[in-house]
Formats: sequence, C-alpha cells, structure tokens
Amino acid sequence: MDNYKDAIFEPLEYYVNYGKDTHKKNVSEYFDELTAKSGVDVEENRTTVKRYRDKLAKIEALKKELRKNKTLRVVSIVLSVITVVLLAAFLPEVALKIAVCLPIGVIAVFVIVSVFKKTGKKIKELDEKVAKESDEANVILCEARAQMAPLNALFSDNDTFDLIEKTMPQISFDKQFKRENLEDLKNNYDFNGTIAENSSVLDVVSGTIYKNPFVFERIRTCEIVPYTYTGTLLITWTTYSFDSKGRRVAHHHSQTLVAHVTKPKPQYTVSTQLSYGCQAAPDLSFTRENKHYERLSENEVEREVRSGAKKLKKKSNKALKTGKSFTEMANTKFDVLFDATDRDNEQQFRLMFTPLAQREMLDLVRSAEGYGDDFDFFKRKKLNIIRSEHSQSRDMDTSAKRYYSFDFDEIKSLFNNFNNDYFKSVYFDFAPLIAIPAYQEEPTATFEAPSYSDIGYTQYNYEMIANKMDARVFAHERTATESILKTVLVERTDTSDTVEVTAHSYAGEPRTDFVPMLGGDGKMHLVPVYWTEYIPLSRSTNITVKNIGLTTTQYSQKTASYDAHELPENAVCFRGIFAHTDALEKANKLINNILGKGE
Repeated sequence: MDNYKDAIFEPLEYYVNYGKDTHKKNVSEYFDELTAKSGVDVEENRTTVKRYRDKLAKIEALKKELRKNKTLRVVSIVLSVITVVLLAAFLPEVALKIAVCLPIGVIAVFVIVSVFKKTGKKIKELDEKVAKESDEANVILCEARAQMAPLNALFSDNDTFDLIEKTMPQISFDKQFKRENLEDLKNNYDFNGTIAENSSVLDVVSGTIYKNPFVFERIRTCEIVPYTYTGTLLITWTTYSFDSKGRRVAHHHSQTLVAHVTKPKPQYTVSTQLSYGCQAAPDLSFTRENKHYERLSENEVEREVRSGAKKLKKKSNKALKTGKSFTEMANTKFDVLFDATDRDNEQQFRLMFTPLAQREMLDLVRSAEGYGDDFDFFKRKKLNIIRSEHSQSRDMDTSAKRYYSFDFDEIKSLFNNFNNDYFKSVYFDFAPLIAIPAYQEEPTATFEAPSYSDIGYTQYNYEMIANKMDARVFAHERTATESILKTVLVERTDTSDTVEVTAHSYAGEPRTDFVPMLGGDGKMHLVPVYWTEYIPLSRSTNITVKNIGLTTTQYSQKTASYDAHELPENAVCFRGIFAHTDALEKANKLINNILGKGE
C-alpha cells in the first residue's frame, strides 16, 4: 500500500481498505507509546478505579436508604395529621369528636415522636456514613488521578493532527492560521478572508494537501428572523332557548381564542466548512447540493437518472438556442447525480471531471460507507468549498483536556474514539476533492506570500481564542442571548498583541400585544400575546494575546499551583496561543512567570 503515500485515486476504496484501519492502528500504537513512556501501572489503576466505583455504589445505596427514611418520616407525619383531621370532620357530635379525636391525637403525637426519634437517629447515622464514605472515595479518587497524571501530561493539542499526517502524508497541518496563510489564500486562490459582522470564529484549522492550501472554519452566526408568538384567551357566554314546554333553558358556551404576532428575534447557528485553494480549472464555477443518493435503491436512482436526463436535454437545447455554454455530459448518471448544471465553463468542467473522477464521485454519493451524499460542493474559480452535514456536529477543538481522566480505560477509549472519528470526518470532507485527479497536482506557479516579521495573527486567531474563554468575561451584564465576539487589533509589540473584543448580544424585554378578535359570542375581545423585544447590546474588553508555545497540557501543568487570585479564570491557552484580560504589562509579567514556572 506504499502507493497511497503519493496519490489516492480511489478515495472510497482507500478509506475502506487502507485508511480506516491504518489510522486506527496508528492511533492505538501512539497511545501505547504514551502509556509506556508515562510509566503508569495500568492494572494498579484498574484496581484503584474499581475500589472507587465500588465505594460510589456503596454511597449511592446509603443515600437511597437515607431518602427512604426521610420519606418515611414525612409520610408518618402526614398520615397522622390526615387521620385526626378526617375524624374531626366527619364525626357528627362535638362530644364524640372530643372523645374519639383526643386519644387518637395523643396516639398520633406518640407515633410522630417515635418515628421522629427512630428515623432521626437512623438519618443521623446514615448522614455520618455517607460523609465518611464520601471522604474515603475522594481519597481513592485523588489516588487514581495521581496514578494517571503522568499519562495525562503527555497529551498534546496537536496529537490529532500529527496522527492524521502520519496516516496521510499528503496532508500537512499548520500550528496556527497566520497572516501569511490568509494572505496566500486571499491573493492567490480567491478566498474572501472577511468574517461577516454578524459572525464569529469558534475554531480554525489550516494546512495543505498536495501542497495546496486549505482551511476549516467553524463559525457562529446571528441572524434576525421573524418569530411568531401565540397567545390565548378563554371566553364564556350563555345563550337561552325555550323547550317544548315553554321553559327557558340556559346554554353555556366556551371558546379559546388564539392570536399570533410576529416579531424579530435573534437566531444563532453554528456551521463548519472546508475551503480549498487549487489552480485546476481556474475559470470554472459551479454549485452542487447534497441529495443523499446513498439512501435510494438502484431502481430509485435509475428513475432519478431518467427524469434528470430529460431536464438535461431540455436545458442543453435551450442553451444551444440562446447561445449559452451548457452541454450535457456523455455520462448522464454522473451529470444527474452530481447536478452541477449551473457550471459556467464546459471545457474546464470536463478537464476536471475525467471518467475516473466521475466514477469516484458516483461511488462517494452512492456509498453509505462514509457519510454518503451529505456534502455540498461550491467551486468559485480557484476556491473550492465543501460543506458537509457530518462536519456540522464535529467538535474541531483538539485540546488534550478532552482525554483527561482518573481511569486508564476511559482515557484510552476517549483518545481512540475521538481521533478515529475526527480522521473519518475530516477525510470525507476531503474525499470529493481527492476524487478529482487534477486536484492532486501541486501548484505549478510559485506564489510568494507576504513576509511578516511580527506575530502575524489574524482576526480568525483573535476571535477563536476569545471564544475559548468564558463567555461571561465579555458579555454585557443585561444580555439574554449568546454573544457574537468581534475583534480589533489595538496595539502590537514585538512579543504580544493587545486586542479589543466586542461582544454583541441582546437584552430581552417582556412585552404584551393585545390582538382584537371576534368571539363566538359576537363580541370583540383583546387576546394578550406575550412576546420578547430584543434590544441590541455591546460591551468591549481588551485582552492580551501572545504565542507562548505551550500546549494546553503544558500550560495546565505550569499553572496548576497558582492560586485563583494569581491566575484568574479569564485566561486561556489553546494551540500555543495565550490570552488574558489583564493589561499588556501585567499580562506579560504573568506570562513570564508562567513560562518560568517549574524550571
């Protein structure tokens, strides 16, 4: 399988027969290497974890018994009181009530006191046992954490990317998405590079595949959309009629009036997309959207193809008459299922989609092995955008903290599952691009990106690192919604940046509209509809951003001994980028202390 180190011409076959198992093996072997390097005693940890879980089970049993005794005490009191009250209510004579209720009341008090005394003693004993067992459980937990600390300390934020690079040498990930990466994509590959004012970057991952640049973006967007609120009002009225004997009869009616009002409301969505720059077919643009053809049977697909072929023929004839360039492909099945009929350069479309590319693309959209036909493919000249359904739920955060645990087996499961799932998700975002042989060619021209002597961070980095911090650090005190964080560089020094972070959000003020509606009683009624008016808010906070070259794990190790007042929660380190809300001088002093910690 050494041929896969250079080019992959059959992406689905590669994943099924090589990529999936190879990556699984690489992930497993790397975890075993870290385990050996850490020197942890796996069996000792399993024994400790078992002791801890047994202790938790014992605590839960005690708590269950404790709840039972507390319930018994409450029930006994309630039943005693109810008995006396019912007797007092239903006995006919006062003398009888006194004669019966007094002794029963005395008995009830005796029962309550007895139950209180008995259950109270039991509850106290159980409370003490729960506290004692909980203390012992915490000691065991600390022991298990100490056992796993050497392994947890070895994980890196870049492990996921390093492992993908090992499985697929064709891919190279950047440590950070710097200005030179952004400028290269903008200047040479038609990448817009502008983040909309109503959007904020949650995560960004860049790199190259076949030496062509790519960037994954995960972005939160806020849009103001119409939202319909509903209100109701119950009305009643009485009508009268006369029966056969001339008697007046009342008829009671009721009706629930339902009213609606539509008002603007902020709606927040999160989306992920892959942008890939390539010189192949540089003048071609098209759009194709997923249709989930993997869910259809062969007969259903054939019906789709027959129906689509007629539409293609009609479109082709129309283009011929109007002087447009559209011409249907010889491979009708591909033309229908790929459905890029808005293409604007037939020659480059055919050079791009060779018979091999057509076959592999059909395999991707028809097979359920990966995610099937769940991807949209937008080509805008030299820029290609893949937006898949499966990537929308992918957590792009590769922080090593996700593996931390006191339980070796849990760590192993978390590490293996996350990295194998991440590889599959990323691979099938690349798969539609890999299916095109022309896209595996390296750039023929040498593009020179601008050279920067400073840090070279971008708005992507600033927004990403700000979004890794506690949202409450930036949000307006009146906010009732999520926040869209926007950033502006305030000051740049040789070592760090001062960045203004502005949180845009909304306050929510309750409002009521009264909607007039005609009821069945023939009268107009005002139906109250309660809605929320969303009032724009903004709040700006400065943060200091610096590249400190530490992984999340290393940062956690160096700051583990800091007190809360020394290292507030509004500091974060992610993929080597450190951010803090302290002013530049104070933040740099803290950073220097952190870097020197433990040395």
